[in-house]
Amino acid sequence: MRRLLPFLFLLMLACTSESDTELNQEQVSEIELSVEFDLSETDDIDFGFIRNIYLDSFNNVFVADVQSNSILIFDQNGALIREFDNRGQGPGEYQTLAQIYVNNQSLYIVDSSQLKVSEFRIENDLGELTHIDDFIYPDRAFRRVVNFWPYDEENYLFVFGEGFSQQDLLETKYEKLQLFNKMTQEYTEVHQLPQREYFRFSNSRGFGVRPLAFGTKPIFSKENDVLFYGHNSEPTIHKLDFQNPENSTQVFEIPLEPTQVSSQERQSVLDDEYYVSRNIQSEINEQLPEVKPFFETFLIDDDGHFWVAVNQDDFQNGKLWWVFNSDGERLYHTKLKDSVIFHEIKNGKAYGVKESEFGVHSLISFSVNK
Repeated sequence: MRRLLPFLFLLMLACTSESDTELNQEQVSEIELSVEFDLSETDDIDFGFIRNIYLDSFNNVFVADVQSNSILIFDQNGALIREFDNRGQGPGEYQTLAQIYVNNQSLYIVDSSQLKVSEFRIENDLGELTHIDDFIYPDRAFRRVVNFWPYDEENYLFVFGEGFSQQDLLETKYEKLQLFNKMTQEYTEVHQLPQREYFRFSNSRGFGVRPLAFGTKPIFSKENDVLFYGHNSEPTIHKLDFQNPENSTQVFEIPLEPTQVSSQERQSVLDDEYYVSRNIQSEINEQLPEVKPFFETFLIDDDGHFWVAVNQDDFQNGKLWWVFNSDGERLYHTKLKDSVIFHEIKNGKAYGVKESEFGVHSLISFSVNK
């Protein structure tokens, strides 16, 4: 028996070491996020629906509020510098603010009513703008602009979504990636991704079709001249090959198990009389997925790290973020008490949309300590 004791001790030590090693491999550092400013706590600014957030070269924050049809410009402390509301039909004017994009000292505004992109130069840290040029994109079928970026000096890159109607309510939709040449006024379809979203009416007459809970969608993120895309019904992110889209490469796969949609959650959707028309409840019930999307969205910070808002357990809609390097290795995670969808993470700060339980948007900023 005495001879067995050293052997048993060594065996226990080996098992403990192996277990500790496995545990250490699974441990991921937590990022400390400290609130810099939270504009939901002030009564001075009423946000509607925030579509985009970008930083310029002066580190001012540009916010596109598509509900109020205006662009709000804030400084790094969250103070409002300027509100740009240039509605009209003349040069540099817009009717329906669909998207904005900011690149250093250039601002681009996409007007989905006039099918126009207006370019401005950002003059200084006060957010003063000078109109440079307008571009009319030719196909009136493309009214729903999902994403927009200047590709190079001659081309714009659009992601267009198909329109909504009662007839195609439950059919598969597609989002098309189009490259538009400003000089020739010609466009080339680069890629097409299925949305596989689920839709509902906002009232029984069918006005205002809205995505159902647990609907799925493609997501794009651009870093420098590289475009990445993922579909949140699949735990993968790809790098797009513009020349041969079919040869686009998978960057990494997110290590997630799907979260089941509970019967209570399913029934709560069908019981919502305001959002669901009674005559299509059975069709919607058949179309609802059994599992929730793997992630809400993703973006890339200025270190080349991928931030992914994962849907896991009780953390959905931007409450749990995982951070990966370009090789797909999970480096960090952070848990938020509120739903926050980040749009820009630069210079050690993260800027996002904070959404209340009632769907009210506001701008929030964090300092990031990895």
